[in-house]
Amino acid sequence: MTTSVRLGAAALSRCHLAAREEGLAPALTVLGSLVTPGLLPCGPGGHAVVPQEVAASADRVWVDGVVVDRSGLDESTVDTMDLPGGAVVLLRVLGTRSGEDGPKMYGNSVLVPRLRAADPETDPATFDPGTSDQRAARALGLVWLRLGLSEALRETCMRYLNGRRTGNTTLLQQQMVKSTVADGLIEHLEVRAVLTGVDAGELPGVILAHLHARITAADRWLVNLLGASGYLVGGPGQVAHLSELLAEAYVPAPTTDPAWDAPAPESGARAATPVTPDARATSNGSADAGSARAGSADAGGGGAAGQAGAGLADGSAVGGSAVGGSVGGGLAGGGAGGAEDVGGVRFRRGES
Repeated sequence: MTTSVRLGAAALSRCHLAAREEGLAPALTVLGSLVTPGLLPCGPGGHAVVPQEVAASADRVWVDGVVVDRSGLDESTVDTMDLPGGAVVLLRVLGTRSGEDGPKMYGNSVLVPRLRAADPETDPATFDPGTSDQRAARALGLVWLRLGLSEALRETCMRYLNGRRTGNTTLLQQQMVKSTVADGLIEHLEVRAVLTGVDAGELPGVILAHLHARITAADRWLVNLLGASGYLVGGPGQVAHLSELLAEAYVPAPTTDPAWDAPAPESGARAATPVTPDARATSNGSADAGSARAGSADAGGGGAAGQAGAGLADGSAVGGSAVGGSVGGGLAGGGAGGAEDVGGVRFRRGES
């Protein structure tokens, strides 16, 4: 039986600190210990991105409030990646109990495991009355976690750019580079301002989806600044890509709130448009999910080339994500030796 949790901003912000200072795996461990201790948390499509220890030890699976004995499910390991802070495992889990209908479709064509209603005498699945609190806590904690990873990426970019020289100055002092870093900082400050002091369940799903979209946009801008070094295995670009896969795997399509769509009654201002994972608008009008962000600034003669169509390596889609091309082509040396694919994006082995 899961435990009803009602977590406040102070507890959930621990995920942010762990992500920023320690890495993805420690932050996922903190989030799991707060919300789903001892469980393997899966998104609505049956995908899981978890620390290696959780993948190896959890004997039950949590799917949107339903807890199922792990031994009764069909499970496959998509990939295992060694990252700063510890290894992270990508899993795909589908229900296999006899008598079930086939999997149904969810959101943007993602398969969902069909889990039967719990029968306390014959079925190990359980559903807890406090599930809504649990889902809300995990949803808010995930935004905090991704914000911490994105802020760490910004700091990495600034160190990298401050150590690369062009002429008699550093890349960090180039006008277009400074502008991109500033754009990322603005996104981080705005997301943090929305999250600060907010407890689980206080923000509607459409707002959380929008925050994820802004973090994704900032990550793509910042990864561009790393040039080829952003595509090294185990590097900051791979962490940013996994952060995006986290959102695709765990964040459901928000339901439209009529009050959110309605125009302001007095000012007549244009109604805000809810953001969905299929069409998250960035500030330059491009789409964050389902298409590549191309045409970004060229700070040193290099063109920008988007790579689109991310999915898990076994071919199962997690909602096409994309990582933009490098800024200032050739600012960083290419990685040497070997490469691996993660979610449809190819990362090189080697050093910049």
